[in-house]
Amino acid sequence: MPNPPPLPAGAPPALVDFVSCKTDTYTLTGGAQGWIGEVDLGITSVVPDVTFEPGATPGSVNAVVGKGGFGITIPVSVSDGSLSADTSSLPTGPAGQTNDWIRQFNENLRSNGKQVGGITVRDGKATITKAARGGAGAGTGNAKKLVAAGAAAVVVVAGGLALSSGKNNAVTPSPSVAVAKTPSSPPYPARSWELQPITAEFVQDTFSTDYRVAATGKPLGNPRDGAWTVTWKLELTLVDKAGTPDPSAPTSGAAVDLGCNNATWGTAKPVSDYADLADRASFFSWVHPSPPDSKPLGAYHCDHLDQGPHGHQGLITVTVTDGYWICTESYRGTHTGTSTGTGQPGAATCVKDPQASPHA
Repeated sequence: MPNPPPLPAGAPPALVDFVSCKTDTYTLTGGAQGWIGEVDLGITSVVPDVTFEPGATPGSVNAVVGKGGFGITIPVSVSDGSLSADTSSLPTGPAGQTNDWIRQFNENLRSNGKQVGGITVRDGKATITKAARGGAGAGTGNAKKLVAAGAAAVVVVAGGLALSSGKNNAVTPSPSVAVAKTPSSPPYPARSWELQPITAEFVQDTFSTDYRVAATGKPLGNPRDGAWTVTWKLELTLVDKAGTPDPSAPTSGAAVDLGCNNATWGTAKPVSDYADLADRASFFSWVHPSPPDSKPLGAYHCDHLDQGPHGHQGLITVTVTDGYWICTESYRGTHTGTSTGTGQPGAATCVKDPQASPHA
């Protein structure tokens, strides 16, 4: 008889019992899945959040796995009581590990005369059940298949992806639980710096908003010693509810103003530079005059009637890296404030640089 597939050492006991066919039900909630441990997403390794989206075909669900703006999509489906997943978005190693796990999971179900059965969803929780193979409890309707795939997605991620990173202990559920440690990666250097909130200041004389970012601490490594690589980007997008007026301009209504593109600076492509952010801040300006006030004439074409509560509609994003860590934060609009203020995105999100090599 096939062995049950392995799970992370910290997996919930109820999930271990479900995968090992000791129980026929398991209830899960989407969102943060800290017990999974670090997952290798190819571009970075994270302790993931997992959310679900409808798949491209009936009876399928996309499991979105990631953190802080980094993520991958894994389409998961249920067919004839068996799980399947499209792992083409994964690196070769994690994809193979995940496919092996799914195969072992399905084989173990079949050997125990089981298949994926009915699913119920209530209060954001999904309960997945098994049924006798070929029995009426399998539920062949698209609605049941869709939920079944969504519930199974966390199981697939936990079993396949979590163990593929080589950083988690593996537990094979069985009456006599076997524990084996996978080879560990070299320790990754702890981040030695903090990115400060973006500050924004509207300057009436130049019809512009100046954005500033600084850091405390020291960078770990960079092509230029003592410097961070700083990249600014401006995306013209709604940051307020469409049509909502700017209190300073009652006849205005929030709308995307494609003419207010900063003369393409930061909109056509991001702008990057090196900066010692602990010594001097990095700056980015969004110039947003109406055409008559443009200097030079014809360079800027902003319509103030398209402003909303945050001013001109756009998201300014700064990405800072020292060669080991990448931190990102954003600011909404053109009014004076900080990125941690009311109605703003909040503090920076930091992840490991996927191009860096861990060292002791």
